[in-house]
Amino acid sequence: MGHHILSGDLEVYFAPSTSGTLIPNQSLSSMSTPSPVEAELLVPAVPASVDLVGDESYVKFTGLVEVPEVKVGESWSTVVLVRWRDSKAVTLMSTFVYQAAESGHPGYQYRLHKSLFIECEEALSVGHRYMAPFRRDALLLGGLEANQAGKVTAAALALKESSILVVTFKNTSSLPLRLSSVGVEEADENKCVVRLSGGQGPAKLIKLGTDHLTEVTDKEGEMSINQLMGGIIVGADEVFTQLFWVQPLVASKALPVGTIFAKWQRGHNSMPSEVALLGTVESVAKFSFNAVTTRVQLSSILVESPPLVVTLDCPPHAVLGTAFTISIRVQNLTSTLQEIFFAVFDTTSFIFSGAHTDTVSILPRSTYSLSYRLVPVTSGMQQLPQVRLTSSWYSAGFQPSSVSSQLFVFPSAPNLNAIQTQLSPLEEA
Repeated sequence: MGHHILSGDLEVYFAPSTSGTLIPNQSLSSMSTPSPVEAELLVPAVPASVDLVGDESYVKFTGLVEVPEVKVGESWSTVVLVRWRDSKAVTLMSTFVYQAAESGHPGYQYRLHKSLFIECEEALSVGHRYMAPFRRDALLLGGLEANQAGKVTAAALALKESSILVVTFKNTSSLPLRLSSVGVEEADENKCVVRLSGGQGPAKLIKLGTDHLTEVTDKEGEMSINQLMGGIIVGADEVFTQLFWVQPLVASKALPVGTIFAKWQRGHNSMPSEVALLGTVESVAKFSFNAVTTRVQLSSILVESPPLVVTLDCPPHAVLGTAFTISIRVQNLTSTLQEIFFAVFDTTSFIFSGAHTDTVSILPRSTYSLSYRLVPVTSGMQQLPQVRLTSSWYSAGFQPSSVSSQLFVFPSAPNLNAIQTQLSPLEEA
């Protein structure tokens, strides 16, 4: 604006430190010591080619950019990419030295400095927790002793029992992310097995969003970048959850399970418009979406053989005023006789028949069942009568969670076939 630029040089670099004085004419290439910033500058290697992938499609930006003649009212631009090695803030600097066509000032150089402070965000937060199977609880003495002593210990799982591993992937940045694959790499499959929930397949690699890669095309009949890249889009502050089965095979006080990994990329709709000018859809997909793999070590688990395992057998739903039966099966996995005291707590949602309190003896390696006949008197999501079990031998008691003992009661008998018929057109759409 205002000057007819004959020629110039543009230098883009990081400030050598965020606390000291900025040095505008000192670039990364001219510094004798490594830069303290945790980022690097890149440019596309060959914008017209799509044969290179990953890191091969970029080269480090270490020199000047020659700026051609720019007349008054015209514009010129270039693209330099910033890639972080760590989530730390950086100060990006640019120095533009140019010659202007001004009468009376031949060969006079102008120098312009600009700076931009960029805060790097941790893009993906990975969390996990262990849960007991639905309506199946085990008495784990090690976990009870640690809780009574006020100690924070590893998650306690039952030996040779399948438990649920809930892994959450949260987008903590302000930009959408594309999650292409997740999984769990086992530390030792001979000691602990991890499987994908809902199937028998391994949990090492789970590709996401692969069912919709060949269906949709853009207005020109070409595949869009969303389909070329695959995966699913996770928006800002959104959470993606994946379930796994974990089965420890050996007893241990601190058994390593494995490592969670997630392969993700920056979402296409968060790329600046200048990047889209690099070429075709395919070239943008190659050059603009370098994948990042995040790895998080799973916490070690406490594995012990449970003496007792309790399972609740219950129908999936109930009907108002219609009687049904629930059974509470207590398995004695020890080689000794176990005496179990149980107490059933009343609920206003059901009328039921059966013993409220009693002490029963369970033979070694056998199962004892408590059966109750219930009649629901209230519709909606209702709480079943809860049972408290106490082992006389171990002087320890436990009670199944309230969430696992909830049941939905229909006001009248549902026509499940009609409901499925009504949902089918919606599912097809």
